[in-house]
Amino acid sequence: MRLREKGVAAALAAVAVSGALLAACSGTPKSRPGMPAPPAWLDHPPAVKSELCATGVSGPTYYSEDAQARSKAAALTELGRAVQVKVTSGLTFKQREDSAGQSSVSVQELSAFMSEAVLNLAQVRGQWVNPGGYPTRGETGTAYTLVCMPLNVSAAQLQDTMSGGVRASNPHLPALIEQTEAVLKDWAQ
Repeated sequence: MRLREKGVAAALAAVAVSGALLAACSGTPKSRPGMPAPPAWLDHPPAVKSELCATGVSGPTYYSEDAQARSKAAALTELGRAVQVKVTSGLTFKQREDSAGQSSVSVQELSAFMSEAVLNLAQVRGQWVNPGGYPTRGETGTAYTLVCMPLNVSAAQLQDTMSGGVRASNPHLPALIEQTEAVLKDWAQ
């Protein structure tokens, strides 16, 4: 009988330890003392009509700066992709509606122009590197970057963002700037 009681006691102890471990390991802590908590924009991207934002992620690298640079590049790529899709779909639809069907600027040309504008106008709004202890945020050293591009951009700002070579060599630059400004204002509404 004593042997049976010891077996039951050992089983109960094992269940108690397992339960304690499960409780300790489950759930992500809100913040760890001395460690920066994940920023709110990871779960809730800014919903501002005056900006277009994207988040980039990079796995850990030997040097944290490399992961941050890679996550910024990923965010810019994502932002450029979003702009390209919106421009291509919007202008293709608009050109189909247009009875003349003629435009001095092609969809591809405007998309390329706006992608360059995105790279020049986008700003880093935040970066965060997982210090560890946040398993839902990847491995320790995973980097996140939030970049945003303003949508209320003037023609003068667009012209200033373009490199000198583009300005001098592209005869469609005024039309590109005009259409880009119109597209961005339309998105901001």
